[in-house]
Amino acid sequence: MALTRVAIALCALGLVAGCSMFAPDDAAPSSAPSSSQQALPTPAAEQLQWFIGASARLPLPDSELRAHFADANVRDFGGTADGANRRLAPFADLRLERLGPSTSPYARSAVVTTPAGADLTMTVGLDRDGKVATLLFAPRPAAPTSWAAVDQQLSALAPQVSFAIDRVDGGRCVPVHQLAGDTQRPLGSAFKLYVLGALGDAVAAGRVSWDDTVTVRDDWKSLPSGDLRTAPAGTPVTYRRLADLMISVSDNTAADHLIHLMGRDAVQAMLTRFGNTDPSRTTPFLTTRELFALKTSDYPSLARRYLAATTAQRAAMTAELDRTPFGDWQHWTDPRDIDSIEWFASPQDMCRAMAGLAGEAERPTGGPIADALSISDGNLLLDRVEYPTVWFKGGSEPGVLTLTYRVVARDGATYVASAMLGNPTTPFDEASAPAAMQSVIRGALDLAQR
Repeated sequence: MALTRVAIALCALGLVAGCSMFAPDDAAPSSAPSSSQQALPTPAAEQLQWFIGASARLPLPDSELRAHFADANVRDFGGTADGANRRLAPFADLRLERLGPSTSPYARSAVVTTPAGADLTMTVGLDRDGKVATLLFAPRPAAPTSWAAVDQQLSALAPQVSFAIDRVDGGRCVPVHQLAGDTQRPLGSAFKLYVLGALGDAVAAGRVSWDDTVTVRDDWKSLPSGDLRTAPAGTPVTYRRLADLMISVSDNTAADHLIHLMGRDAVQAMLTRFGNTDPSRTTPFLTTRELFALKTSDYPSLARRYLAATTAQRAAMTAELDRTPFGDWQHWTDPRDIDSIEWFASPQDMCRAMAGLAGEAERPTGGPIADALSISDGNLLLDRVEYPTVWFKGGSEPGVLTLTYRVVARDGATYVASAMLGNPTTPFDEASAPAAMQSVIRGALDLAQR
């Protein structure tokens, strides 16, 4: 990966967008950092702040570059300081505006401003030696200042758009503004909110404990995103750790382990429990492995057979899908059956799911739910004085992009904003579409507060 590639660094976003480039396998935190922990220096924060300072001193000497950048980056520069400085030149004289929360010691994001006044989201990811392995910049467009502009900007992004921002009052979602807010769209990895709800119920009922240990199984391993798939079979892992990985870095193998451990029926029941308006579209509740088999193995023949089956026949097919080897998933770049083989919810459904999880988090056993959802803010990078609490879960696959945030403002008002894009024929530009959606959500939050 090119060091200065302008791309969105949105960890925990989706099914096939991985975060392994940011950190060692064990880098994701076991619980959400507190506000005081977020203020402490971490290796990633130190490297991020080093680069911002160094950007005022370009060109940099070879010794300084090699002290901070991973060997792979040095080779990517052609092995020379001149090559590195040419690549870094567009990012000279950056100014730090806001440091994002600490998602792990090995990854950190910030809002920076260029001398021309452009805002960028900057993300630094470290390798096992603590050197900069990735340095990503994404545009940070200006937020819309009217509801008409919110709708216009979202509608320009995709042929299929659903959006809603709700104020949550007493556990109820009260719409503030919506655009096809009751229309269900494919979720990508945002389905993992329902898995987290099932785990929270199991803990509250005493069937499992957050710190109970289970072991990794080869037959439950999936594809990226996430790195638990590389852990040897028999590796011990707690339920708390599985939840953190599933939500914070969208680890598919962690999600599939939890679906099997909780039981497919228990996860399926959360759709109704959390107010999903059409659970039949997500029946049977697929694991990520099963979806990957349908979309990569002998595609589209296996997918066509699945779609032609009844609901009962599809449920019976899951055992076959669990044994089906993956196909050429690395070349799956175009949308495949996004309106029929996926998990589905509307933005209003997502608000009810977040409200349901907030209710679970208030139980005596529910703290780890809030922890998991707080680890990553999905690079929304809000002012944490104005918005001290941010929960996030996103989702993606080719042609699918969803972002859902639960935000608590300084005055205690709680909002859920959920944006969903679908394009059955064309994948989204990963460098621009998430950033554009985030700008809309920031604008919508400001408008809702007025």
